[in-house]
Amino acid sequence: WSLVLVLFVALVFVAARAEAGVLGTITADEGTVSLTPNGAAKGTVTVTGTWVATLQFEATLDGTPVWFAINVTPVAGGAAVSSTTAVGNWSIAVAAAAYRVRASAWTSGTATVQIYSTLNP
Repeated sequence: WSLVLVLFVALVFVAARAEAGVLGTITADEGTVSLTPNGAAKGTVTVTGTWVATLQFEATLDGTPVWFAINVTPVAGGAAVSSTTAVGNWSIAVAAAAYRVRASAWTSGTATVQIYSTLNP
């Protein structure tokens, strides 16, 4: 019985860590990289590459195409932002049905975007 109990507890712990991630590129105005996590409460966004544009951090609460700006906080510290024109790593502290990074005022280059979320980080 103790083995069954240990396996049950292990399965519950793994299920509670509902993790999801996506890696994509943006190469044009209004291009997006999006992630639909399953009930995520927190996450991170990492942007690398070389581009000239503004990248907007956005979310939707119910999975509909109604996106709104969210504030993300630089992992290295500093004030929260809703957009970036530079590479970096940011923490997401907004529970949402989906997250995305969207390009605006695109000029050139390639932005590589990774969005990662977890229900229980």
